[in-house]
Amino acid sequence: MGPFNEHDENKQLSFSEGIGLLGAILSTLGDALSVVSAVAAIDEDRQSNQEQTQQIENLQKQIDELKNEISKGQGEPAARESE
Repeated sequence: MGPFNEHDENKQLSFSEGIGLLGAILSTLGDALSVVSAVAAIDEDRQSNQEQTQQIENLQKQIDELKNEISKGQGEPAARESE
């Protein structure tokens, strides 16, 4: 007789088998949640890096603008003294 004979269809799980099955299901669900959490963390990190890159680019633009204003101001000493 094979493992899937007619008598096995009517067999119920024992208490220990049921608890074991429940534990396996919960463990699998926990693993799936861990994967989802890791993916979310990677996405958040990527977004944070993009925001930081944008902030750095904005700061660099402001620095460049200030350098241009300073270099223009150094060419016009009379205008600075009148302020």
